[in-house]
Amino acid sequence: MCGEACLTGAQVGNPPEVWCCATAARDARGIIVMRRFAVTMGLVFQIGGLIICSVLGSFFVGMWLDRRLGSAPCLIIVSVMFGFVVAVIGAYRIVTRLSE
Repeated sequence: MCGEACLTGAQVGNPPEVWCCATAARDARGIIVMRRFAVTMGLVFQIGGLIICSVLGSFFVGMWLDRRLGSAPCLIIVSVMFGFVVAVIGAYRIVTRLSE
């Protein structure tokens, strides 16, 4: 059709489809690479936001409770540790859901 050798998707690392032009195969691969980059960046921002929000949110809740109850930084430390555990569990769930 275009005079170039046909490539299968498996030869360029994509699903098993056939492109009749090497240039079309390269273009399709570039699109897939950009899509993977976008998915990866979305995952990075999702996990980063989860960690930041859970740790900072728990810090402010602990600070508020310390002021209300008159305790030293005990509740801040406990709540930040709880927020970190929640963030790690949430990040683990996101990554395992993605790998399925």
